Amino acid sequence: MKVSKLVMGSCLLASLSFSVMAADGLKPFLAAPAQTGAIKEVSDQIKDKLKESGFAVIADFAPSGRSRVLVVTNDALKKSAAKGERSAYGVAMRVSLDEKEGKISVSCTNPEYFSAAYHMGNNVAEIRKGLETAVGCNEPFGAGEMSAADIAGYHYAIGMEYLDDVYTLGEFASFDEAKKAVEAGLESNKSGVKKVYRVEIPGKSQVVYGVLLNTKSGNKDADDGFIMGVLDHGDKNRLGYLPYEILVSNNKVEALHMRYRAAVYFPQLPMLGDGPSFFKLQASPDAVGEVLTEVVVPKTAQ
Repeated sequence: MKVSKLVMGSCLLASLSFSVMAADGLKPFLAAPAQTGAIKEVSDQIKDKLKESGFAVIADFAPSGRSRVLVVTNDALKKSAAKGERSAYGVAMRVSLDEKEGKISVSCTNPEYFSAAYHMGNNVAEIRKGLETAVGCNEPFGAGEMSAADIAGYHYAIGMEYLDDVYTLGEFASFDEAKKAVEAGLESNKSGVKKVYRVEIPGKSQVVYGVLLNTKSGNKDADDGFIMGVLDHGDKNRLGYLPYEILVSNNKVEALHMRYRAAVYFPQLPMLGDGPSFFKLQASPDAVGEVLTEVVVPKTAQ
């Protein structure tokens, strides 16, 4: 993050409304009861239950040897993802597992929260019910309760990015040319950005790519491991922040700005402090924008 914006934000935290309590209060994550056993076996069991509940598991990856993330979608999510200009970012929910001290923390991203954030409409209650049935995710956590209206217009502080303040990664002659450029960049994996899923949005010239940022050797500040080392703390895991998304929309390629995306997932993380804080990630937003741009426009062509 640019220091000037961080300082501005820290001076204005008192005016933030992100902790407003509301009857329809929402939080970004839903916890399921902790599990015991081998993480792969527990994850495979959850995967089977998700499929039985009508979800397609479109990605399954391990951020570390003791964790696993399942990415899921279904027809209802795809329909909602077609509603707004950037609703596509919510086409996939995450189910994440993290083993600590012999217990496995299981969490889901909250479809109602992210439906509000990405302007997907209010037709996702059944999706949340499906996750609760399949996984047991029913305990909201990760923020003070926020109303759907607060989330829909969310930004961390005055001077910080909103949903529409995206990274512009490239512009091409057509939708097909834009997709080809992204596919080629991800296939080369030169910047350490790896594709883990791809979803076409029905009825629109949009496609979402889920990507992992393994950039520790070339750009540490953009690396998933480094960023999650700052963001993911507590007994309930928040690994559903992964993976990042790249959106091809018509002939343009974009991604959510990290200053918005990290803040909407972690609205209670302090700006400053000795413990976890956004200040410890001050260089990461520019770094993330840089490596994602390199997927579409390699450095040699910039």
